[in-house]
Amino acid sequence: MKKKIWIFLLTLVLACSLGGCGIKDMIPGLKQASNPDEENQIGRYEGYAIDILGWEPINEVYGEGDNYLELKKSGKGTICLDGDSINLTWEDKGDHILQFKIEGQMCEAKLLDNVIYLEFFGFSMTFVKEGTEAPGMDKLLDSKGLDVIDDILEGAEGVAGSSKLEQLSELNEEAKDLGMKGSSEGTAKEESEKKSGDAAENTAAEDAKQPDEEAESAEAAVYDADFWRGDWYGWVAYADASSDNSDWIDNCWDACGQLTVNADGTGSFMIWDSDTDEDKYTCLVDVRFNSGRSGKGSMRSVSGSMLDGKVGKNAWTVDPADSEVSAIPNMIMIKGRYVSPSDSNSWIEYIYYLRPWGTDWSDIAGIDTSGMTYPDMMPTHYEDWYKPLLDKGVTKMPNSWQEGERMLAAN
Repeated sequence: MKKKIWIFLLTLVLACSLGGCGIKDMIPGLKQASNPDEENQIGRYEGYAIDILGWEPINEVYGEGDNYLELKKSGKGTICLDGDSINLTWEDKGDHILQFKIEGQMCEAKLLDNVIYLEFFGFSMTFVKEGTEAPGMDKLLDSKGLDVIDDILEGAEGVAGSSKLEQLSELNEEAKDLGMKGSSEGTAKEESEKKSGDAAENTAAEDAKQPDEEAESAEAAVYDADFWRGDWYGWVAYADASSDNSDWIDNCWDACGQLTVNADGTGSFMIWDSDTDEDKYTCLVDVRFNSGRSGKGSMRSVSGSMLDGKVGKNAWTVDPADSEVSAIPNMIMIKGRYVSPSDSNSWIEYIYYLRPWGTDWSDIAGIDTSGMTYPDMMPTHYEDWYKPLLDKGVTKMPNSWQEGERMLAAN
């Protein structure tokens, strides 16, 4: 797990241990409302803003992967920072107070108007429920300190001057610096000591290699346009879903896509599958290419659609050298979530596994796939659709599944 999430957990653990203070103690003036039921609480909450030394968009601090907090049924959940996720358990304590157990530590948060507020003295994070808007949240990005949270939460009292705040403020300053240069384990004191000498030099060199999408210009980005550009084939699976869509879980279809790459580092990806009507598509997403963990680079979504739902900025984070399928040559994995535009509690998690059109997938048999979400990585219709098309000399992907079937039927 990357160092940044451990710094977050270290801060969180110390915040919980310094007097056992919860969010009720910190913001006693918080306006109360009727509790939402579990069906309204569960869902995915996208990381929005973070306050370490002042409010800023969370993707500017943790910009290399997904940032979200997901509440699932039966008190289970996941928190993910910079693409590194860990499991948690949660419980509704009433008055919109949620109690979390993360890495063995009990902490509290506030859920109000589809926004989860994690407030731990000098360290604050907000997560906004997918498919909803948070009233007043934009004020966080132009302000400093907890006074803005006070305004948003209507009457919350600040904790400035608290000796516990002062202790954590010192830690947060150190953690902010360690987020750029520190190592991945140990206490705050140990982290500080490791900033000197070879350990600091090694970790600084490692971080220097990490892509920063916001700071990196199109000219500076390093990626292989020829790798990304062109036709793709593979399959898509629905890995998880809300209760109303549970029948879709683990259903899969063969999928094809056409990816364009422009000179300015932008592009678009149109994807359809074996169940898509002719002249239709499943996904149409504008993308941007950037540096990654190999010379191939990486791809992120900018905006677009999946079915009738939205694909937002960085909802797709794709790096062929940094995924669970990196052992499979030239495979990209696109993981995303469809959310019904009419019901934010209705969702489906999908995963695309794609390789360039023309790739021989027989090498899968010699690759250890046991640790992947789906150990059987072969597309369903590889033998009766894709391979026969290649055998017929079809070097360009058909425009639809139906067109491919007509090609196969032709003499």
